[in-house]
Amino acid sequence: SEMKLSPAVSSDIIRIALPALTQERRLDFVKLLKQKSESAKIMLRQARQDIKDKIDALKESKTVSEDEIHRLLEELDKVTADFNLKIEEMARKKESEIMDF
Repeated sequence: SEMKLSPAVSSDIIRIALPALTQERRLDFVKLLKQKSESAKIMLRQARQDIKDKIDALKESKTVSEDEIHRLLEELDKVTADFNLKIEEMARKKESEIMDF
């Protein structure tokens, strides 16, 4: 098969021997990891923009004070930055695992 897997059936157990990762395959996985982490960051930015739009709507309706709007925007930026750091940290850790395995 394309993945070079060879299943072996032994009574009620199926064993699949996985070939060792080559350097080229590891780099492919790292490239995929970077694409996925960038997609996560894009989704985070989209979610941030959706919430910011809701905060702006509150500002327009004048049902919430300016101080509260400012606090909400600061909290939104803080949470967004925290999640961005988490995404980057997870990506660095996973890249290290892939390359050092």
